[in-house]
Parts: sequence; C-alpha cells; structure tokens
Amino acid sequence: MIKTVFVDLGYTLTFNNKHMIYKNVLEEYGYKYDLEEVDYAFHLADKHIMHYFSKLFMMKSSNYMDIYIAMVNYYLGIEDEPRQYVNKYREYVKTKGLKWELFDGVLSAIDKIKEQGIKIILVSNWDESCRSVLRSLNLDEKLDDFVISSEVKCEKPEIGIFEHALKKANCKKEECLFVGDNYYDDAIGSKRFGIKYVIINRFGDKGMEEIKEDTITSFKEVPQVIQELQHV
Repeated sequence: MIKTVFVDLGYTLTFNNKHMIYKNVLEEYGYKYDLEEVDYAFHLADKHIMHYFSKLFMMKSSNYMDIYIAMVNYYLGIEDEPRQYVNKYREYVKTKGLKWELFDGVLSAIDKIKEQGIKIILVSNWDESCRSVLRSLNLDEKLDDFVISSEVKCEKPEIGIFEHALKKANCKKEECLFVGDNYYDDAIGSKRFGIKYVIINRFGDKGMEEIKEDTITSFKEVPQVIQELQHV
C-alpha cells in the first residue's frame, strides 16, 4: 500500500525555457532547428551529465556552461567553437530570464494522487531558489511537505536526504514511492534506501539506453502506477 509519494522537481514536475532561449541563439548564427530538436538535444546532454557528472548541475552555472552547451551542440551536429554560443546564451538569459513552468497534467495528477489520501513530499537537489520556484507555481500549496538539499545539507543519492523525507512521511519504507527523472540520483538513491521508484524519461529510453528498466514518459502516468502498485 502506497501512502507517500516522494517527488523530484526539475524535469519531473517542471521544465524551464532554456531550449526556447537557445533556439533563438542558434538562429542568430544561422541554424534553423525545430524547438523539439533543441529540446531533445538538451535532454540528451542532461542525461549524459546525470550519468557521468552527477554533481555538475549543483555547481554554479559558470563552472559547467561551456561543456554543457558544447554537448548540446554536439547532439545538434554543430561543430563550431562553443564559447560564442555560451556568451550569447548568457546574454539572452540575462535579458529574458530562465522561467520554470509545470508540465501539462501535473496539477490534475497531483489532485488524483491526493484524492486517494496519499501524501506528496518534494525531495529535490536544489539551491536556495527552490522555495521561490515552488511559490511561483503554487506548488508550495499543492504539496504536503518539502525536503530540499540546500536546506538539509545533503543531496540525492545520499541516504541522508531520504531519511529526512521518511521522517516527514511518517510511514514505512514499503509504503513509499519515489518519482524522478534522474536515474543516478533518484533510482539509485531509492534502491540504496530500500524504497520503490519510477523514473520519468520524456523520450522513451533515449539518453538512458544503458538502463534496462521500464520508465514512464510523464508525471501524468503516476496515478496509474500507484493504482497498479496498490494491488501488488
């Protein structure tokens, strides 16, 4: 019986407009890509970094942006020196700003889960901006509690952050389900801690071909996953 869902934030419940911004950058240099193509290139770069450089996104963006944009360009088939693209991207971000939005169907899925009397607790590797992102999307009111790495001073996949979450859940490990998009933080951390998990990968197995486990493509599928687990 599932009583608590632990849920990641970025690219599980929310996405930002980096691919939209970068499409404009590419157009300045004469490259015409569909928005979906740019989004997919960022997805592949994200998954590569999650696999091989798991702590990179917790650093200041200035420490990793060159390699990140170079990786996005690689997946787009662009061989130019990446520095000019990085500088232009930073200009766009400074003027337009990175904005977080909810994926379609997230709020209705949250409502369906909570209608079953199930708690939903955020467990996220995020800096001090997390609370403002949650408020901007009204997730501070929709979710039951929050475990944020910058506040508890430990990060997924460390066991400590899961221990914080379980205390807030006030239930047994076998009554918990973790939902996230990062196999190497979310799934491996859940395995170590001994709780069930499901991983969201928006593009099927793309970017995660080495993982021989079933995934779902959006948070909208989570109520069905829970329903199936309730009968196991």
